[in-house]
Amino acid sequence: MSFLYKDIIYDFSLYNLIWYFLVYSFLGWCMEVCYAAFKTKRFINRGFLNGTYCPLYGAGACVVLVLLNPVQNHPFLIFLLSSLITTTIEFLTGLILELLYHKKWWDYSERKFNIKGYVCLEFSVIWGVCCLLVYDILHPVVRWPINHIPHSVGIWIAAIWLLDFVIDVIVSTIQATRFAKYVTRIKENQKRGSDAIGEKLAGATIKIMDSATEVYEKYEIKRSSKRLLKAFPTMMDNRDKSIIAILREKALIKKQKKAIKEFKEYKNNKGAN
Repeated sequence: MSFLYKDIIYDFSLYNLIWYFLVYSFLGWCMEVCYAAFKTKRFINRGFLNGTYCPLYGAGACVVLVLLNPVQNHPFLIFLLSSLITTTIEFLTGLILELLYHKKWWDYSERKFNIKGYVCLEFSVIWGVCCLLVYDILHPVVRWPINHIPHSVGIWIAAIWLLDFVIDVIVSTIQATRFAKYVTRIKENQKRGSDAIGEKLAGATIKIMDSATEVYEKYEIKRSSKRLLKAFPTMMDNRDKSIIAILREKALIKKQKKAIKEFKEYKNNKGAN
């Protein structure tokens, strides 16, 4: 187990990094809960996991602490580089989660200077300030008890804590996968329902339009044929002479019927007088 305590990069051992990851994951979760309570006036268990972990903060803190170790005495570089590092981690995490579960776990789309809603300038600046505070104030406080816990005790505490974290990741991933499938089924059912209603509505609309068009065409043909027959009594159709003849005959019959009806009415009125 001695390999856990050997420095693997700068003055960081695997033992230290495990502790830092767990502690900052927990502190990140605490910060998210406080932020949500401030915004919504109620408790919200923030983060992807069910437990008291926001691994994005733990991973981000470890990466920043390790990579920026050479510039730890240069505040401006810490602010600038940590903003870039944390923003990159946040963007990649948001993108991967959306690709896996088909939904956004956070969205900055309404904030200015955002990139696809995953990151925005405002929070990039906030992460830079937070990392600066971590380096100057918080990390010395976190590091001191970890370095002073006996390794024989600290390794067991870290192991149990890490096991709890791994179990939480497994359970939360299963739940998120089931939830994603459930949401997909709901969307599919909604689509099938809307398609069925839409097909019936579209069919009825098309049927009404076809009927209206047919009635209108018959009316137009009847009106135009009547006018043309009056205007051109000798008109003939070279393709089918019988069609014009039929139309003319129908018009004549209708005219005769109208004349007979008017004669009968005249006769009845005369008889009554």
